Amino acid sequence: MKIELLKKEVLINADLSPVTEADIAILANRIKKVTHKELSRITLSRLYGFNEARFGPSLFALQVLANFCGYESWEKFCEGPPLEYTTGNSEIA
Repeated sequence: MKIELLKKEVLINADLSPVTEADIAILANRIKKVTHKELSRITLSRLYGFNEARFGPSLFALQVLANFCGYESWEKFCEGPPLEYTTGNSEIA
């Protein structure tokens, strides 16, 4: 499933694999620093299974996570790797 692949790629880019509940705040900060968009800790906690989620992630959340991984959009993520793909993100140090 594409969402699971995106979740793994986010953790690789954030250097947080495997993620713990304590890492969610760090992940949220790194995503905001790189994308200039904010995902709440509760959204990330639900996505990574630390809180119950009744619904899947929103399109906005998927877009932000795809942007964090270097993709133009969620749709582009579903198509394949970005043109200038690198594992890890040097901007988040």
